[in-house]
Amino acid sequence: MKTTLFSLLIYCTVSSFLLPAGHGQIRDIEPSNAGKTSSAMIRELIHNAFLLKARHQGDSSLQVLLEALRQSASLAYQEGIDTTLHYLSQDLDQLGFASFYGQIMKQALQYAGNSAKDRISLARLQKSHGAYLYLDDQYYPAMLAYKTALKTLPDDTAAAVRQVKAGIFQGITLICMELKQYDQARKWLCDWERMAQPITDTHSRLLINTIKGLISRQTFQIDSAYYYLHTAYRIGATFKTKDTFSSTRLSSTVAGLSMILIDRQEAAPAMAMLNNELSTIQEVMGRKQKQGYFHYAPENILYSLRFAKAYAAYQLKNYSQAEREVIDLLKIVQKEKKEGSLYQLLAAIYAAQHRFDIAYWYQQKFIHIVQKTTETAESRALKEQYEAQKNQALAQKQLLIEQQQSRLREQKIWTGGGVLGILLLGIALIFI
Repeated sequence: MKTTLFSLLIYCTVSSFLLPAGHGQIRDIEPSNAGKTSSAMIRELIHNAFLLKARHQGDSSLQVLLEALRQSASLAYQEGIDTTLHYLSQDLDQLGFASFYGQIMKQALQYAGNSAKDRISLARLQKSHGAYLYLDDQYYPAMLAYKTALKTLPDDTAAAVRQVKAGIFQGITLICMELKQYDQARKWLCDWERMAQPITDTHSRLLINTIKGLISRQTFQIDSAYYYLHTAYRIGATFKTKDTFSSTRLSSTVAGLSMILIDRQEAAPAMAMLNNELSTIQEVMGRKQKQGYFHYAPENILYSLRFAKAYAAYQLKNYSQAEREVIDLLKIVQKEKKEGSLYQLLAAIYAAQHRFDIAYWYQQKFIHIVQKTTETAESRALKEQYEAQKNQALAQKQLLIEQQQSRLREQKIWTGGGVLGILLLGIALIFI
């Protein structure tokens, strides 16, 4: 289902800013440590990170900022913590959530801990980490990360706070959709919509309509899905620039809308829309690569668009193109749930060409994966239920222990008080 949903380490020491293979090393910006205070060295690290970013070496810039955050945290240098966290959260929020960036997020959150005073930047980073976990199918840890971010945010209506909240509500809504908790998904969406009223920001309006459309599609309200997704697409068409922020949100809209169009037997306009969007994504990726973000690759977005393109080719009876698209996707896809969808589409493609032996083989592979993932999901649910019950039992035992300890402390105080009273009484009797 995620194919139409939300679209979107290691760090180097200062002495060797390692880049991906083939991109060389940066050694000409090492700070001279002689005679410098720790805070001055950290400020120079931050300055060097800006230099690397200006030189279009974005990944190295992130690594240096992470090192500056680590040193700031170890020295309890508050200005360094908040400054590095601010820039890390902003940069990571604009990147595709590859494992490289996910590890940087995780490390940064560990370093910052509870010491960060910039609560907006901390919440933004927690939200980005939630998105990374969501895209990695870790739904419950992702939900925890999002709710932690929500608690971290200050309670005000500033634009920066509203923007982070939008991402949090979006993420929780998508997780609820993955878990087929559609009532909860609508609740979180309504909470965001009420908080954002009146919605004047184009990105917010695109986001709200896209999620409404995806929920409608998942609940088989096809006309409503078409209305919301088409509205979102028209909003997206007003964007003057194709930056990373706008392109990823519009791509999820295009992926959802194209599937609706194909279901409505309008595969030709869907194909044209998909080709245009894939071209845009490639342009964005090219710009990111030139900026030195070599790990940027919005895999989920690319997969959803290419899967829709294969489906459109199938509907247009261009079976050879559809087959090529699916086989290419099978070479790069790593998750069984996506493999299952690809096997199902391949079975339909071969059946349409009367190649029933191959179609049957792929259909059986699809059924096997469905059964396996269903059993895995049920096992995971049972395990989570068991863990929840075990944690609840442990909490009750802990409470009981604390109550018993409290009673014992009171008893000791009472006993001590009684002994003291007897001694005082004895002293009083002596002096009478």
